Amino acid sequence: QIPNMAGLGGLEIGTYSGTGASGDSPYTNGNTKGMTTNAAFSISGPITMYGGSLTVNGACATSASNGHVSLTATGDIIQSAALTTQGGSVLAWADRDGTGGGRISFAANITTNGGHIYAGGGTASETANGLTVPTGYAATANNTFSGLTVSGCTINSGGGTIRMKGISGVVNGVNSGLMVSNATISSGAGALSLFGQRTGDPENSGGLWLGTAIGSSVATGNVTISSTSGNIYLEGTTTGVNAAYTWCHGLVIVESVGDDVTITSTTGNITLNGDGTGAAAFTGEALGLVIQSGDVNSLTRINTDGGTVTMIGKSANSGDDIGAAFRAANAAGNITIGDANTGNITFQFG
Repeated sequence: QIPNMAGLGGLEIGTYSGTGASGDSPYTNGNTKGMTTNAAFSISGPITMYGGSLTVNGACATSASNGHVSLTATGDIIQSAALTTQGGSVLAWADRDGTGGGRISFAANITTNGGHIYAGGGTASETANGLTVPTGYAATANNTFSGLTVSGCTINSGGGTIRMKGISGVVNGVNSGLMVSNATISSGAGALSLFGQRTGDPENSGGLWLGTAIGSSVATGNVTISSTSGNIYLEGTTTGVNAAYTWCHGLVIVESVGDDVTITSTTGNITLNGDGTGAAAFTGEALGLVIQSGDVNSLTRINTDGGTVTMIGKSANSGDDIGAAFRAANAAGNITIGDANTGNITFQFG
């Protein structure tokens, strides 16, 4: 038992860096077993957790300005309790061994007060904002889950960069690479980017999914994605699809029974980029970009106060495979792109 958690200048769980017996060469040893934290704690330094899989059921907070929270797993990362920093960054790195079996679920608030938020997976990395972060995607190994899910929470970087990447390559099921439902993601002055990808053998699927939870016929909650001056980039793709399916789209916005989706920035630019060409080579409906409202009370709003809006949709342009589809319910303003204050609006469909 640690009597004074708040006084700790840092906490590492599941990793060891040092030597064994006297005279040994330095080495690093990482935990390969699953790890679950249930108790809430707050310290005055960085927090590092490493495991075969990580389940965070207790809130974690750090009061130091350089107090990063780093969650690394060779398998899944499941977060159901708040993560809070005071300028430190949050890193969630699943599937660290690159085997394709490590998804991420964010189901509780993440607040960094200016710190950056990176979530992804795989072995490849880069340096961004002074941090070593994954360039690859968190990947689901179960066809009932998406590669990365944000649901039931608010993620706010307060000016820091937000970047999330998720992929699904499992056989069949109803899933997506990255899904956001019943959630708010806000970056302030920081850049905000979401990347979702569907590959392999899908059934009903998409790359990036925003709105009512995929597979649900009832409302699951509103989605808001926003910034002040930070650019927003949303990308959904189908790549390496290798079998027939019912539908498999690039970037999907779907609302049911009163759910709304709002994507807004003040002076930042907004880009939606959907590509269904990877799925279009096989039988099924493959749209690049689709916005679909299933109810007159479900609204889509995409606007800025000066920033531009760019919407890109690509597919094979044959049969059901078209670059973009806007499927509004029978109500004025059901899908609204831009307003009197929005900068240039560009559509690129093909």
